[in-house]
Amino acid sequence: MLTVMTQARIPAPVSQSWDCLTQPSLIEKWFADADRFEPGKEFSLGFGDGDFFVGAIKEWRKPELLRLVWRFLGVGPEFEISFGLTPVTEAETALTVTDYGALIPEEAQSLREGWEDFLSRLVKFIETGKSTRFRWSETISVGAVLQSLTGNERLREMSDHGWWRELFPDALLSFKENDGLFGINFQAESWSGITTEASIQTSQFEFGSYMAVNHAGWANLPETQQVSERSRYAGLWHCGLRALEDRYRSA
Repeated sequence: MLTVMTQARIPAPVSQSWDCLTQPSLIEKWFADADRFEPGKEFSLGFGDGDFFVGAIKEWRKPELLRLVWRFLGVGPEFEISFGLTPVTEAETALTVTDYGALIPEEAQSLREGWEDFLSRLVKFIETGKSTRFRWSETISVGAVLQSLTGNERLREMSDHGWWRELFPDALLSFKENDGLFGINFQAESWSGITTEASIQTSQFEFGSYMAVNHAGWANLPETQQVSERSRYAGLWHCGLRALEDRYRSA
């Protein structure tokens, strides 16, 4: 597994910086909506576009270390996130975020870019007092861990186009395969001829296989449909990948 580390100077005392990481009313201003956030408790973080994390707090050493584990869309590998806070001055805090769990380099790079963006939003929120949340993400990027699928096997759903059509019943699907990459083009009657595209890549590891999905094209839809359709499809991917994980779970 790969580790991503991101650092930022937060223009606030360490106690205020800690509060921005742990109080739901503040977390929602720069990151996501939190149902609750308490030591030793499970939590859910929602982004308003269908994306969410489910996880638990593993370590709570106020105000110097917060350690979490979470899974994106409730599927895929479990990531371990650590927030380390060090006072620089009475009015400034050094924040280090360590994200461990990415399985492929492309995912690690995406996490690095994501944390750089989130920390810049945290800084801007503290500076202005105004919400800096992004409205929505233009790509659904999620993965599934298929434990019993070895390198010598092929994910049978790749060839079973009927499985995909059952998963996305209101879409017209077309499939393509090139150099080991599997792609699906999506069209829906309400999209006025616009196509979105999902690329699916599998990688083999000792524990089995990892399937990475990137579904893009939502920004091409009419503005009134972008978030609602993207959110709906995030839910469909969540259900489908969870079903795959259950099917390929090792006994």
